[in-house]
Amino acid sequence: YLEQGSLIRLDESRIVVGYKAASSFLQDMIRRKENRETIESLAEGITGRALALEVTTLPDDAPAPPTAGERLKEKEKKGQKARAEAAMADPLTQSALEMFGGKLVSVENGNANAAGANGSPEAPIEEEG
Repeated sequence: YLEQGSLIRLDESRIVVGYKAASSFLQDMIRRKENRETIESLAEGITGRALALEVTTLPDDAPAPPTAGERLKEKEKKGQKARAEAAMADPLTQSALEMFGGKLVSVENGNANAAGANGSPEAPIEEEG
């Protein structure tokens, strides 16, 4: 439910999350005692202080700040781009692309055991044909 809301304010004592009026179901779900308490508990665990959750309805004509889901997608997109740049800078990747006449199609964020000996991300290579 939080993913579709927009962070409006975070201060010393509260978190304010906004939803468009059309999202009344989501607002109701966030306001449920058990959901609100879970969110407040998680926020306290992260910030080290008690924060009260407030839910507000955004005016229909006001541009909404990006939702948590939109911010997460943008962060993932930037991470993918950074991994691709790192893979392309890796001499081993460059050699493999030249040797096989391939192109970089995606970069997976592998663990240390799956990555190359130098810890570089895995980069699937597709042959050009």
